[in-house]
Amino acid sequence: MDNSTLPFGISSNGLHVTGTSGMYAGDSLVRWSANGPTVIPMPPGASTAVARGVHSLGWVVGHGGGPSSVPFVYDGNQTYEIASLVPGGTGWDFGTNTSSSAQAITLPLLRRRRRTG
Repeated sequence: MDNSTLPFGISSNGLHVTGTSGMYAGDSLVRWSANGPTVIPMPPGASTAVARGVHSLGWVVGHGGGPSSVPFVYDGNQTYEIASLVPGGTGWDFGTNTSSSAQAITLPLLRRRRRTG
């Protein structure tokens, strides 16, 4: 078992930290809070992933790797590909590139997801 841990982001209120850790069944996406660590499910189709940013409510963003880059958001219960949250016809293409990533998350995305989810 690898006990390496690499933090990448801390929430603005200081209550959540996100990153990767080798302590939980191989390299895993992890969010740490006062309640302890939460292992985050990888985005669909990803064989590797990195959690880069975390919001003050504990939502996590990052990117997974596989045939293409898979930017994702984790809402505390489920991991979503960001491409599935972007309305069609916007011109954004997250499905066929190799370098897209999510680095930070803001409250407007959270509000929109809660209204539609």
